[in-house]
Amino acid sequence: MTKHELLVMSAYTSYLFCEADELHKFIEETLGRPVLTHELSEKEIWVKLRDKLRSEINKIIEEAQP
Repeated sequence: MTKHELLVMSAYTSYLFCEADELHKFIEETLGRPVLTHELSEKEIWVKLRDKLRSEINKIIEEAQP
């Protein structure tokens, strides 16, 4: 997987597949705003991330199919 794909997977699943600081930066870029660390414990932010990344995660899954 590429670094970008790992960032997408991490942001979509909330499991860390990359460096935490890189994920935080990616989350801020994806949401288009600064994200405070304590916000990452709130369900709402993960729902927003999943909505924004759904098409990208589907593309990654499709490309992984044999």
